Amino acid sequence: MIRVREQAREQIATARLLIGDRGSVPATKTFEWTVVALCTWLMTGAYLDAWAHRHLARLETFFTPWHAVLYSGMFAVLTFLAVTALRIEVSLAALVSPPHLLLMLALGMIVTGPLRAAWKRAGKRAPWTAVISATLLLSMFTFFDQFDQPLVNVWAAGQVFFPDTLRYTEELGILGIMVQTALLTGVVLYLLSRFTLPFGSITLLAGLNGILLGSLAENFNLIPVAILGGLLADLVMLWLRPGPQRITALRLAAVIGPVGVSSLYLLAVQLTQGIAWPVTLWLGSIVVSGAIGLLLSYLAVQPPAPQPD
Repeated sequence: MIRVREQAREQIATARLLIGDRGSVPATKTFEWTVVALCTWLMTGAYLDAWAHRHLARLETFFTPWHAVLYSGMFAVLTFLAVTALRIEVSLAALVSPPHLLLMLALGMIVTGPLRAAWKRAGKRAPWTAVISATLLLSMFTFFDQFDQPLVNVWAAGQVFFPDTLRYTEELGILGIMVQTALLTGVVLYLLSRFTLPFGSITLLAGLNGILLGSLAENFNLIPVAILGGLLADLVMLWLRPGPQRITALRLAAVIGPVGVSSLYLLAVQLTQGIAWPVTLWLGSIVVSGAIGLLLSYLAVQPPAPQPD
């Protein structure tokens, strides 16, 4: 027993010597390029699968050759169960469904590995592994935003045809939530990156904007949503006190605020007119709102970069 303890102490001491005080081992170039190659394979499989769903008929099942490229090397049992149970493999509801948003989060963490590793190293010049990693991150975003990408739907050509009205109302509806979330959250985060906002600031900001927007189409019953959403955001600010020096609180507020506002909006629509969307779509739109807020918080306050020795 004593011998085992001594061996354990020796192993711990050896590990501390190898790792050092930072608690991590710097990745080698070979390792980073291997990760980049595997992530490129993964993202290529995702786009290949999306192409197959757009151009090949009757791909409603999980088991397809295109999925084999995407999920090879991945443990996808939970995603398979969720997708099979909800039957949402194709359509906008599939892209923003909770299982696919969880997959989006996992993909984001995977493909940004080389980028996050480069960010933590000293130096101003970005390595190519970081550039490719950022490219894969952009491609991951556009994959889940493919329903209204200018390189996918060429609206500027003027050849508009609506074979499925419900589909396009869903796309325009969730796009509107995404754009408004980005605009409102972006302005608030810009202010928080410099100032401490007095209580009532976001209520004023969102409320006045809501009055102007709601008056355009005389949707006066939705104006209280903007006011209550701003008040909710002010309460979150009062609770978390986010700011440049309280980064975790800022990121949390950037998620809670948009999630609360989107939830209030959809609740108001349900109470006044009724929601025609499937549950995966409206629930996914709420999750997407929180994700947009979180991503914008990284633009407002970036993680600190290490200084050269």
